[in-house]
This record gives sequence, C-alpha cells and structure tokens, in this order.
Amino acid sequence: MVSQAENANGFPMKLEAGKDYYFLQNVHMGMWKMQTSLARHSKELVAFEASGAYFADWKRKSP
Repeated sequence: MVSQAENANGFPMKLEAGKDYYFLQNVHMGMWKMQTSLARHSKELVAFEASGAYFADWKRKSP
C-alpha cells in the first residue's frame, strides 16, 4: 500500500479476499514541500473523519 504526494510513504501488507480495509492519508507541510503518511485505521474512525469533510460544491459559472 502506497500513498504519494511530494514524497511516497507505504508499507507491505497481505490482504485477504472479502475483507475490508480502511486507511487515512495524512498530508502535511514538510521543510520544503508537502509530505504524506499513510495509516490503517478502524472503519468507525475513517467514517467519522470522512463525515466531517467539507467537499467543494462545484458549479459551472454562467457566461
């Protein structure tokens, strides 16, 4: 599993068929550029974090 921004972060893992896996990618400012880290979490934590996300409401501008 790999996460990439300006850097790459990852770890090897064995996945089992039929199982669900939940991850969060954390992106933060490093010394010179954005850095990323990837971590496995519970379904509940990922759902909680995603429920607080504010997604942009994109609309086409009128001419």
